[in-house]
Amino acid sequence: MSLDIISVDLQKLQKAKNEFFKKYDLLSYLNPDEDVIYNWLSTAAYNTKDETPDMVKWRQRMVKKLNIKVDPDERHLYKTPEEKVADLAYADYDDLVSCVGEVDSYHIGYGAFNFFREELAPYCGAKYYYAEYDHLNRPILNSYMFRSPNEWEHDEVGKSLFNFFMHPDCDGNISQTDVKNLRDYLKRHHIYQKMQEKSTAPRKEQFLDFLKWIENQKDNIYWKFI
Repeated sequence: MSLDIISVDLQKLQKAKNEFFKKYDLLSYLNPDEDVIYNWLSTAAYNTKDETPDMVKWRQRMVKKLNIKVDPDERHLYKTPEEKVADLAYADYDDLVSCVGEVDSYHIGYGAFNFFREELAPYCGAKYYYAEYDHLNRPILNSYMFRSPNEWEHDEVGKSLFNFFMHPDCDGNISQTDVKNLRDYLKRHHIYQKMQEKSTAPRKEQFLDFLKWIENQKDNIYWKFI
């Protein structure tokens, strides 16, 4: 199993969103929380019995605007053009959110991503450890814990580092602020050079490559994990 970290350019994403909203006439539903639009489309596409009058009008309007038709080979998917238009918008939006900026991405295994953070933590003044051991002094795997310096709790950069170290190793996002703070911290404290000189990890070269990718992130970027 592996992880792709997509580096999403927020300016490109916003431009694509504006084009999407214009195409599907969703400007009246514009909301800073993209999940609101995503969930709205999902409801419009798949839960027709729960539709509001606005959803019905929107679907009818889009059928005319985009000249949507249901072909004979699509009858098993859509009974009406109204169902198809909502499904198309849902798919477009999913692709828009997931793939804008996909040219710049990093591929790493789930295990390697966790090993990387475990290796990186001491260079940032933090550590991973097992909180419990059994009667044979073997670590209890589900007691795996992370300990950060106390000052991180009251520091914006520290909170960003904490968010990175504690992020799930699969789905989710890391914000623009967190990416920038992580990048700047690693560069400011010369973490790449320190790991290059001191690390004895078997995956050292892969970890250094990942560090270099993080340090080369541009401003106005957030990460999407898929």
